[in-house]
Amino acid sequence: MIGTTYSWLAVDNPNVSGETTVVPGTAIVINDVLNNITNVDQVVVYTVTATSNNGCAGDPFTVSITVRPEPRGFNDASTVICSDAAVGYSLLSNISNTVAGEIILFWALPIVGWLLLMQA
Repeated sequence: MIGTTYSWLAVDNPNVSGETTVVPGTAIVINDVLNNITNVDQVVVYTVTATSNNGCAGDPFTVSITVRPEPRGFNDASTVICSDAAVGYSLLSNISNTVAGEIILFWALPIVGWLLLMQA
């Protein structure tokens, strides 16, 4: 409905941070950035109330958001190789909190090299 406003408040989930729990949020989109601090799915439940442009409040309804845990890698200093040998380190064995088929890995390599300027 044009002119409808929304307000919402989440029930505190101690295993998730970032949910609106004190001052009600007001917008047409809930934009909380939720962070699951465990290794299992967590649910954040919002109670939402719509108010029409003439000031009539609708019945509250709930929206439940499942927040999956983020993958976590662990520092590992146990790999030793000889110079000019392939590393062969499996990143998949060093990541937890993942579901099969849902891992995307990114890593940065240092750029080492020389810039050679030649003049004719």
